Amino acid sequence: ADTFDDMLGRLEGAFDAQQRFVADASHELRNPLAVIRTNIDVALADEKADTDDLRQTATVVKRASDRMARLVDDLLLIARRETPGQRDDLVDLSAVMSEEADEFAAAARRKDVALDLSIRSGLVVSGDRDALKRAVANLLENAVRYAREGGHVGLRSGRERSWAWIS
Repeated sequence: ADTFDDMLGRLEGAFDAQQRFVADASHELRNPLAVIRTNIDVALADEKADTDDLRQTATVVKRASDRMARLVDDLLLIARRETPGQRDDLVDLSAVMSEEADEFAAAARRKDVALDLSIRSGLVVSGDRDALKRAVANLLENAVRYAREGGHVGLRSGRERSWAWIS
């Protein structure tokens, strides 16, 4: 009876957590949707909107849709991690970091930002390769976006005891 009660308690906790998650996800997606709708409504209602006004609206809408895309990616990642039987693979983090640095090289060049790489070779970790790629891509995207023109972005990795790190 105690084992059965414990199981029911865990199930109830899982259902509660899932309901909170759905509510949080809905709330997080509503904000960028509201931004998109409001900006499009304003642009459509303004008969005197010029090219600069429409370009500004498009920029705001793109930022909001990019945020929604990241949220959806995160939701899919969480759903995959909750799938029974999900396993982690051995992933060459050094290769992931090098690939992502290559992906952001053009964006960095456009902004005259130097990518300074210090990636430890052979850094193998246990994890989800796609999730690790997204994490490195998020770091690089933000670093390049917020770096000063003519500045530099450092991408580093290492190992301390049993932990791998990236920055």
